[in-house]
Amino acid sequence: MKALPLAVLLVSVSCVKPHWQNRVTTPGQGWVDLRPRMQLRVENAYYREGAPKRGLDGYLGTEIAYYQVQPNGHLRLLSTRPMKDRPHDQPPVDRLMPAFIRHYRYHRFYFAIVFKRNAAGRGSVVLGANESAELESLAAELRAEPDAVCNDRSTHCVVFPEACSVAVEVNGQPFRPPHN
Repeated sequence: MKALPLAVLLVSVSCVKPHWQNRVTTPGQGWVDLRPRMQLRVENAYYREGAPKRGLDGYLGTEIAYYQVQPNGHLRLLSTRPMKDRPHDQPPVDRLMPAFIRHYRYHRFYFAIVFKRNAAGRGSVVLGANESAELESLAAELRAEPDAVCNDRSTHCVVFPEACSVAVEVNGQPFRPPHN
């Protein structure tokens, strides 16, 4: 029985790329520009207070928040599915997407970014800007130096916790980019 967790650990460790390789995947393959009527489904896992925030030890459940891109580009919270007894040391799922990022006109969602400050961890990212040129500039900076764009002082970037799953949906279905 101990062989299965070891096998899962080995497979997951072998998939982690060093922080100096492909910090942002090829444009269009690792990100999507959010358009009106698209939704973001944010599902965050919660753990017993003091427990590591990964695996099954201490896992309590999840909360889900749905955001929809409005015609003006803003992200509007549609609904949440809170859990009954969320630990007090972990924020509710609807606080993971701060108001400052939701009010931008343009948004780009990145499936996973690796940061130097935590080379073993990666997180989904939403960039926001009021002009498309500004979003492109931020995206170029993110490709070059993720930690400079997405940090504690950033007003254009939100990084979701590692225990959080973020997905793009259209009409309640997973988003599938068109094939070239």
